[in-house]
Amino acid sequence: DIFAMYTAALLHDTVEDTSMTVEEIEAAFGPVVASLVDGVTKASQASCGGSRASRSAQDLRKVLTRAAQDVRVLVIKFADRMHNMRTLEHMPCSKQRRIAEETRAVYVPLAERFGVHIW
Repeated sequence: DIFAMYTAALLHDTVEDTSMTVEEIEAAFGPVVASLVDGVTKASQASCGGSRASRSAQDLRKVLTRAAQDVRVLVIKFADRMHNMRTLEHMPCSKQRRIAEETRAVYVPLAERFGVHIW
């Protein structure tokens, strides 16, 4: 259902950026929205150990695993990354470079593979 995807897209950073939990999202918006939000929430949120590359790989693995169950997770993740790229100018140069390089190396090939590379 498209409503659930739009709702999850609006709430996708809620768990990472606020004290709200996936369980609270489920209580307020239902299990489908909660599952989508959980699918795009960083896996490394709970475990902050390891290198940045290791955490990024863990996050991507989680998204792809969840996307295999529900492709809307990937649609939300692509939209989030596109928004991040459009707002890079407001971040420090080092973060701009890291996000741009990760996008080029990971998300662009994935988008091409899924046929969503022309937006």
